[in-house]
Amino acid sequence: MSKKDDKSKKELAFYSASLSAWYTTRMEKDKSLLTLSVAAIGLLITLITRLEDIKVWVAALAILSFLVCAITIIIIFEKNATHIEDILNEVENPIKLAVLDNTAKYSFILGLILSFVFSLSSSYDISLTIEKKEKTVSEKAKFETNEPDVKSSVEGVNKLKPSGTNKSNNKGSGNDSSNKSKKSE
Repeated sequence: MSKKDDKSKKELAFYSASLSAWYTTRMEKDKSLLTLSVAAIGLLITLITRLEDIKVWVAALAILSFLVCAITIIIIFEKNATHIEDILNEVENPIKLAVLDNTAKYSFILGLILSFVFSLSSSYDISLTIEKKEKTVSEKAKFETNEPDVKSSVEGVNKLKPSGTNKSNNKGSGNDSSNKSKKSE
């Protein structure tokens, strides 16, 4: 074996390993996007059942974006085998998967952005709801206090006085005048 043959075998082995790694990496990316898209669809559907108005539309658009991504990746999986066969059979114009790859990538990114907007708007609404509940509870607490009204509970004491006593509020003022009249006599 010459050094030239040895070098070409190493280059062929390196090329083969690189090609295999490239295919594996590309497939793993697609698998990851598919998994994340399906998980996001499930999560958003769970959350959307508890909301109303415009947030539902944002979540629905995010779900649609993730659905487009998932369907596109499934189509890519189907077309990959055909594409590899065309390359191996040296077909002149093998199918192009770049459009499908870009569709999957950009629909996933759009789904992420819409999900982020959805989560921000939902968290803002939740904080407003909590603030309203806290105000309502504090206002109810003001009206429902069980503290006795001191003035109204003490006012009835005057009614309990014996009938012959002086009705003035100054303690001992009636007795002072009678004591002065006795001293002057």
